[in-house]
Amino acid sequence: ILNLIVQDGLKVIVSSLHKTRESIKYVTASESREITFKRSCESARVDEERELILDVPTRWNSTYKMLERALKYRAGFSNLKTLDKNF
Repeated sequence: ILNLIVQDGLKVIVSSLHKTRESIKYVTASESREITFKRSCESARVDEERELILDVPTRWNSTYKMLERALKYRAGFSNLKTLDKNF
């Protein structure tokens, strides 16, 4: 029941969730993109060593973990726009 309640609440931020998921999918789709993202994070001085997490939409706690990790990489994602024109 808790999972259903949280999933209903997440509908409020569905656009942000979609953008976050698509950004993570884009970065993790190939090794060269992961390398570019790592360089992006280094130049943005993101001090994070852990990998990005893609959630399982039916598990709210995985969505929370995905957002928590993505927030730590926010500057890296912003910087990636300048390094990768396809992002």
